[in-house]
Amino acid sequence: MALRGLKKSMPQLMRTYRNQFPGLTIEMVERFDNTFNCIAFTIGEEKRWVWNEIDLNYDGTSSFSEFVTFYQKHGFEPTNSEADADVAIFGFNVKGHIDVKHGARRETGSDFWLSKMGQGGIIRHDDLYAFDGSPYGSLLLMFRKV
Repeated sequence: MALRGLKKSMPQLMRTYRNQFPGLTIEMVERFDNTFNCIAFTIGEEKRWVWNEIDLNYDGTSSFSEFVTFYQKHGFEPTNSEADADVAIFGFNVKGHIDVKHGARRETGSDFWLSKMGQGGIIRHDDLYAFDGSPYGSLLLMFRKV
């Protein structure tokens, strides 16, 4: 029964991806799974959602500096070099207020990027600018594994 519901939801999610992410060339590489989110996926965690542990001051939001601290805790450091980057975060910068919406990680041994799309599946995309103009915003910061 659950599989039947999953099959019905896949076309709807694909339509959502195409409508909300017009610059994104979609190649689905893993099944739909709501066990973990995009930020968890960037650190290799596929058994739980990760958001609350980023909010270090428990104010209900996760600031830009809290994301930097979170990734440093997981063995990453900021980088300005896309060629060296292993993780990228996306969102909006409105008058100095940073609102992170998404994270992606580089596919091992590849120039492609992988993104966990909400409760949906994992997609492969070829650049970090595919989300520009979408609900995920644009590239904010990249990290490399140390």
